[in-house]
Amino acid sequence: MSRATPPPIAFVSRHDSSRWMEALTTAMPGESVLDEAGIDDATAQTVEIAIVADPAPERLARFTNLRWVHSVWAGVERLIPLV
Repeated sequence: MSRATPPPIAFVSRHDSSRWMEALTTAMPGESVLDEAGIDDATAQTVEIAIVADPAPERLARFTNLRWVHSVWAGVERLIPLV
């Protein structure tokens, strides 16, 4: 029996994501970590986990099936209204 492919993990930041993406994909080689800017609307509906670094809160709104948001940045009070 083959294992289903897990949904991608979105990385969301309003800063340059290249260094973060390199670090995340290196640290989690078995996961599909995608920069939110490159995620189409259909794929966005499958995302359950977002790793964020100082994101604009409205950029998380398109991920309607989020189950977990992990911030690597201090100051998450702007995200609390989304809960």
